[in-house]
Amino acid sequence: MDPGRVIPSGPNAFQIMNHRRLPDGIRMMLEGFVIASYQGSLTNMREFLIPILEFPHTSITIEETSKYFSEAFMHAIERYNFHISEFLFDQGPFKPRITPDHIIAAMRSRSFDILKLIRRHGWDMNASLDFGFVTSPPISLALGDEMLFRWLLYSGASINNRVQEDIDYTPLSAVVHWAVPSMVHVCFERGYADIRKGHLLHNVMYRGLYGSVEGIPELAQLALPHTFLRTESDCLHLIDYLLAWGANINYRLDETTSSMHASLEGASHATPLYLAACLGNIAAVRHLLERGADPDIKSLNGTHASDAAKALGYAKIAELLSTSTPELVHSLSTIDDEGASSTAPEGNGGNSSSQPEGNSGPQQEHEPYVEIREEGDDNYDDDDNDDD
Repeated sequence: MDPGRVIPSGPNAFQIMNHRRLPDGIRMMLEGFVIASYQGSLTNMREFLIPILEFPHTSITIEETSKYFSEAFMHAIERYNFHISEFLFDQGPFKPRITPDHIIAAMRSRSFDILKLIRRHGWDMNASLDFGFVTSPPISLALGDEMLFRWLLYSGASINNRVQEDIDYTPLSAVVHWAVPSMVHVCFERGYADIRKGHLLHNVMYRGLYGSVEGIPELAQLALPHTFLRTESDCLHLIDYLLAWGANINYRLDETTSSMHASLEGASHATPLYLAACLGNIAAVRHLLERGADPDIKSLNGTHASDAAKALGYAKIAELLSTSTPELVHSLSTIDDEGASSTAPEGNGGNSSSQPEGNSGPQQEHEPYVEIREEGDDNYDDDDNDDD
């Protein structure tokens, strides 16, 4: 070692180093290091790393150097290269800084080994990340990929935590809103879902109402199931399914959460029926009325669902709500009851406008992990507790 070389030490060493500029020679080595990662050559990466580490440490900026390591890590993710990824995280203070882009790339490529590696190095999969168009836990971006969704769920991702502290909207809210029914089923039937959180029945009211992906951010389109535009038939099934798991058919939105439902036009404390009326979802309105929803419950501003429907131009819905009796609703219904799923657990939704305390639906023990592997896919690893 060069006796004249000054190496920062003590608790402020990294802070001192972070204020130094990277010399051109080191930048060239780091660029070569990134290119070697792109090429998948761990041998070349090691060769470039030697002079980087041997260069006088007083000239290395940890923050800037780690940016190159983060770029190299992205190349490793895109090329499914676990060994390079592991090598990068072994480099102490220079290891990659995990960003939402890394997580998105690993999720898109189903790089389960790399996702596990990120977890071992401090990634909290339940922490909300800023993805540009939404701030959300990563599992909310797996709605179009059931295999990935299940891996995240079985690995410890929560679906019941609020995405924002003051709004009762959870990843499970997004699941019932967007995802295929089988993903809703696995959440409940394996004991992960809490029916009391996320205003789940309200979010089902949106299913089947989207005619195109116009205006939906590209990343959101990638996160959504390919069939999300054709989910009207799932709406009625999920109403019955959630009611069977203990959802309150007349449960009302709190004032803060109401603000995220633009169709309510400021009407707080709306029931699922009220929201369905505001959305023009006549099939859901009929189905809820048949299941015992109360059309006389007013919103906080004193309006009935029929008033809201009429004001929004949904005359048929307004008439149905104004004159509804169980017999009339049944006679007007054009919905084939056999189209509703018979796979939901037995149960009913109740008629109280306050969610019952402690009613989280039938609970089951978590089933053993069941691998969902596509033939020839060696990149999927179900041993999520293996930290070796």
